[in-house]
Amino acid sequence: MVLGKNCLLNIELHTERKGNIATTDDIQQYVNKFRNVFSFILAEHLALNATYRKSSNLGSYIAFAIVKKDEMIPEIEIDLTADRQLLDIVKKKQLSQALFSHRLNEDKVKIYAENKFFIIKSNYFKDWPPRQAMNDANEEIGLILKELPKK
Repeated sequence: MVLGKNCLLNIELHTERKGNIATTDDIQQYVNKFRNVFSFILAEHLALNATYRKSSNLGSYIAFAIVKKDEMIPEIEIDLTADRQLLDIVKKKQLSQALFSHRLNEDKVKIYAENKFFIIKSNYFKDWPPRQAMNDANEEIGLILKELPKK
């Protein structure tokens, strides 16, 4: 029964927070859970570094980079990538999708660069709870596995 009470409490806390802006602590918990799930496909000597930024134009975003385990920084840091650069990429992707669907959505956007990938969402807590980190990490793992050569 303790598990049931904890689950109920967890659900109540998430519902209570619905609509609130995500805090740095919320983002850190998201990153911790994402790292935990994603670690299953990384070699033992590798880990994920994460930087983040809250932007009035973009919402919040996290940039993940695969690094050697001894180079991993446990706490998230502020990302220094220019907002303008990311905004251009995000809006181009959204506008190209809008041409086909005839509507502009503000959905989650993922950008893959040479040495890192970005997850961009709203500033709201609903997009950054640990449960969503599990879903996002599993989605990334699925995409990686899909690209493996078939034998």
